[in-house]
Amino acid sequence: RDYGILMQDSFKISTTMCSLMGIEVPHISLMTREDKEAGQGSISVRKHTMRDFIGLENVSSEEKKNLMSFSYYLTVGNMDEAYRAVKKIESKAIWENMAHTCIKTKRLDVAPVFF
Repeated sequence: RDYGILMQDSFKISTTMCSLMGIEVPHISLMTREDKEAGQGSISVRKHTMRDFIGLENVSSEEKKNLMSFSYYLTVGNMDEAYRAVKKIESKAIWENMAHTCIKTKRLDVAPVFF
């Protein structure tokens, strides 16, 4: 089933100072200009960690895959598949992060999975 594009997370960026360069889970890469003067200043790349992955930037590829699956299925409302993905995760840090994410996103219906 194709769910199209769904917003999972958002944050404000300055359109005059910042541009999207790319996305590679768990990071969003932004190009920033240090000086507001048009065409002036140094350019740097800044990485923003996606909300569901804060503090978990260095997880294994298998854990990342399961986190992405959980996050996707949670976003599209498929709780059965989200639960299957999350059952495979053994890291205490990941479980704590997901519990915090449920609270931050006000998805308390999902919280019992983590406790």
